[in-house]
Amino acid sequence: LEAIALLRADGATIAIDDFGTGYSSLPRLRALPLDRIKLDRSLIEHIAADADARIIAQAVIGLIHGLGCQAVGEGVETQAQADILRIIGCDVIQGYAIAQPMNEAAFLAWSKGEVRWAAVG
Repeated sequence: LEAIALLRADGATIAIDDFGTGYSSLPRLRALPLDRIKLDRSLIEHIAADADARIIAQAVIGLIHGLGCQAVGEGVETQAQADILRIIGCDVIQGYAIAQPMNEAAFLAWSKGEVRWAAVG
């Protein structure tokens, strides 16, 4: 915890990955100096078709915001998932709905806005 706090003091932002699976622990979130919490793709996968999945994702996003952190949606593969995440308050979205893996030249063009999804920003 001390090392994380020192990194943060030096300007680094700290994120926890894959929240919602495996060893995710709610009490641990209180103790960690975090800036972002990334929702595991398993929490995102069915939100376009399943109301219960949307309710769970929205509740987790609310929890993340309550802790003063940004919510990041991982593994967003469809426009419908991206739209729902935006509506329920997700701060950052990552996944194939935003961009496919790409080489350096393609990434530079994408990052300059030459090829970019309209809702990113």
